[in-house]
Formats: sequence, C-alpha cells, structure tokens
Amino acid sequence: MSKMKRNYCGFWKRVVEELEYQNKERKWLATEANFDVSTIGTGLKRDGMPHADLALKIARTLNVPIEFLVFGTSFEIGNKDSGYNYEILDGTYAENFNKVKDYINNLYK
Repeated sequence: MSKMKRNYCGFWKRVVEELEYQNKERKWLATEANFDVSTIGTGLKRDGMPHADLALKIARTLNVPIEFLVFGTSFEIGNKDSGYNYEILDGTYAENFNKVKDYINNLYK
C-alpha cells in the first residue's frame, strides 16, 4: 500500500525544484502569483513557509497540489517487506505522478 511521509520543511526548495522541472524562472512565478521575487530567496534561506494565501497562489500558478509544496511527496510504492516493486518517490510532482501512473498500469499487464 502507499504511505506518505510528511516533511513540513522545504516549501521553497520544492518550489524551486518544480520551477526547474517546468523550465520556468523565479521572476515568472513571482509575476504570475503577484509577489516580490526576493521572497523566494528569503524563504530558501529561512526554510520558512509563506502565508496560506501565497502558498495557494504559488501552487495554482505551478499547477501542482498545495499539499505537494507544503508536505512534499515521498510515496512508497509496493511492499517494502517483500521487495516487490518497492520504490520511494521523492521527485517533482509531475515525475511522481508519472511513476505512480506507470506502476498502476503495470499492475494490470
């Protein structure tokens, strides 16, 4: 079964990783979500969380679930004890989505 490990730190790190994955710039995100671009650097240095309204704007702008940015994703696929198809997913949201989709598709082959 799947289990999510929650990591409450690293919001801004995940934002930057998602920007890199989407090949977008920090300035683009700041403009689209209407906040100062320096907020990203400050957030990275302090490993802080933005206010809820800004976090939601960022998630919507990046088109990812807010839970991904707030908690991160680290899903265990398969059964760790049996060693069958066991994998920990800790990439970007899109990478994880594709891995989970492939895993499910392979179950029915």
